[in-house]
Amino acid sequence: MGRTRRIIDIVAGCVMLLVCFLLMTDPGFGYGFAILFLIISMIAYGVRLLAYYVTMARFKVGGISVLYKGLLILDAGLFALCLKNVPKAYGLLYLLGCLLVDGIVDILKANEARKLEARHWRYRLFFGSGKILIAFSGLFFLGSGDVLILIYCAGLAHSAITKIINALRRTEIVYIN
Repeated sequence: MGRTRRIIDIVAGCVMLLVCFLLMTDPGFGYGFAILFLIISMIAYGVRLLAYYVTMARFKVGGISVLYKGLLILDAGLFALCLKNVPKAYGLLYLLGCLLVDGIVDILKANEARKLEARHWRYRLFFGSGKILIAFSGLFFLGSGDVLILIYCAGLAHSAITKIINALRRTEIVYIN
């Protein structure tokens, strides 16, 4: 991981912790801010992937997957744009769903790392399992919006701390002889 990527991840983790703090102090304002943060980040990432596909990825092996991923993330961001006008419970369910998908991806990456005999696969498995548990615990408290917001805050803080720890962790360099 390069130095610029580490700085971006640390800043993103700090912004996620700030959103978590705002959600806990003022759920009404924090909810709108979290949805806005999700909308901007997903649309920007989707557009960035599509631009990458148009400029370089279409000439590479497996480049079509970049196109599909960009379209899917852009679509999810545009869908989140519609969440401003629906009840908070539906928006929080969408946010918890995003957390669930993130946890599943972490577990799949941990399984891949385990197959490649990497050392830190247990770490990713632990954090992925934690994200999934937090997302499923939100399903039990659908009637209470305040508890649901606190559960989402726990998941957001969990993701932010994971992102900061990963940015600060030393990366291994593999040399091929």
